[in-house]
Amino acid sequence: MSNEQVQKWLIELISGEEHSYGYRKLAACLRRQHHVIINDKKVYRLCEELDILKPQRRKIVH
Repeated sequence: MSNEQVQKWLIELISGEEHSYGYRKLAACLRRQHHVIINDKKVYRLCEELDILKPQRRKIVH
């Protein structure tokens, strides 16, 4: 599986209903929709390259 193909699928997912998903849910969508075996870490790295990661939320400690 080429990285370019996976990046294309990620861009398609982000432009659809999955625009607010994190890399783990995006990886699950790739597995479900395209029947590929892909690691979450690889999806994270590709999302980082595409600059589509959302900023992480901070815990508010009282």
